[in-house]
This record gives sequence, structure tokens and C-alpha cells, in this order.
Amino acid sequence: MVSLLLKQVTAFAQEADLTNLKWWIGFKTGVAFSQLKKIESYSVISHDKTSKDESEAKEYSKTFSNFGQTIGLMFGYAFTQQLLVTFQPSYSNYKFSYNTKHSFASQTGDAYSISTKQNHRLGYIELPITMLFRIHVGRIEPYVNLGWYYGIFDGGRKKLKYT
Repeated sequence: MVSLLLKQVTAFAQEADLTNLKWWIGFKTGVAFSQLKKIESYSVISHDKTSKDESEAKEYSKTFSNFGQTIGLMFGYAFTQQLLVTFQPSYSNYKFSYNTKHSFASQTGDAYSISTKQNHRLGYIELPITMLFRIHVGRIEPYVNLGWYYGIFDGGRKKLKYT
């Protein structure tokens, strides 16, 4: 997930040195690209064949077509200029989709085909707490993050289109 941090905590100061802040608050927003990893396959259609036809397998969407969003706040405390602790409550939604195609032939010779596209959207309230170690290299501040994460499922939506 890519996130953006805006440090606008010095709105009332004429001149401020951000490196000496102990407490800070920021806004967090970003995009989330998800990819579903299939552990076990399920289908509502039962096949009579002994070998499964690969053309009837689920076709999952590519990672960069699964565009979700994140929005939240960031609260932080700097123990030193290099070591910080952050709490970043946020709301995120993740999306994934897949297509299926099935063909049937009746005993009378009639052929039937059904194609479905399923879009899923999952919402989470996320509560990460992290320790952040940053290095000052001029105006660039690379950092390493380590922490604890808790997510609460907030519901989901599924859209189904078929022909």
C-alpha cells in the first residue's frame, strides 16, 4: 500500500523547525492494490468429467486493476530525531474480482454457456502501532518501520454480472 503523509502541524508558527517536534499529527491517504491468493477452489457447479476443464477455471483480475483506498490520521511521538512511535487509525477498502465461464451440453444436443464477473469490496478499520527508525540524509528521510497491526472487518459488497 502506498500512503502519503502531510505534515501541516505548524500552521500557527511563523518559523518552525520540524526536526525538534516531540508530538505530531498528520493526515494519511493512499491507494491499495490487492491480489487474491487462492488457497482452495470452490464452485457451485458440479462437473461430470473425471478431469477438470481448465477453460472453466476462475480467472482472477490483475493486481493493478484492483484499486482500493485508505484514509486516516497519524499520531506520533519522537523519542529522538531518529526513533518515533506512531498510531495510525484508518479506514481501508480492498477490491478483487474474477471471471468464470461454463459450458453445458444437454442430452438432446442443445448447448448452453454462462459467463460471470464477480466484483468484491471489503472494508476494514485498521489500527496499526509502529516504531519508526529514520535516517536524515539531507532533505531525504528514509525509514524502517516495525509494529503491531489490528484490523476490524467492517463489511463487504459483492456485485455479480452474468450472461
